[in-house]
Amino acid sequence: MKQTISIFCLIFLIGCSQSEPKSHDKLYSGNSSPKSKDIDLGQYVLNVPSDFEIEKQDGIDSNVGILRNGEIEIHWDYGYYSNRLALSVPEYLQHSMWWSPAVYKYMNGYNSHEKPRALKVIEIRKPKPEEFPGVRNADIVVDCKLDTINFSWPITLSDDTKKHEFIIDTTGSVIRKIVSPKTVGDGYFGVHLVDTSTYNPSINSAMKLTISTRDTLVSHEKTIMDIFKSVKKKEKRHANNG
Repeated sequence: MKQTISIFCLIFLIGCSQSEPKSHDKLYSGNSSPKSKDIDLGQYVLNVPSDFEIEKQDGIDSNVGILRNGEIEIHWDYGYYSNRLALSVPEYLQHSMWWSPAVYKYMNGYNSHEKPRALKVIEIRKPKPEEFPGVRNADIVVDCKLDTINFSWPITLSDDTKKHEFIIDTTGSVIRKIVSPKTVGDGYFGVHLVDTSTYNPSINSAMKLTISTRDTLVSHEKTIMDIFKSVKKKEKRHANNG
């Protein structure tokens, strides 16, 4: 009798160990988990904690909205004119007119809003002690060549550039920039994506997605950065012709 009971218990335990997995093991795949979900924003998708909700708003020339969970509020803007956030040093040199007074000095009064093609940036570096006695608060120095003239030019960066850190990379046609404050509470977190394959020459712009928050709590930093790092362009689904 005891042997019969032992065999029955063994069969019961084996049956339990081979039972169907819990339903949530089947419901989530890819980047999602029971504690997170994917959200579509235009041609992009991002992964957020499951308690986040999306609120779409009315934009003038773009799709805009808010992602929030009661503690964190994140704004997004998708369109041709989305804010590119703080400029990294290379972006600052590309988009600002730092070169204008230098070119004016070395090209006998050159006065144009277009940077001359002859101007080449050789190196970007920190200023040496007492290199420019008459210049205060120079953050970087640009060593340049203009035709046959070599010169160095001191530049004071914008506060927005100086108080943020940047991660810039490229995947396919998408250039991604992640911005974070050097000191949480003094600046903002953001991610800016430009899809170069959507460039429209008539307006000199490509479609951009900007997501940002001015959250001031250090305890939220990891969640925010994880969300921003998860953003990626949707994969195109090809029709099955087989």
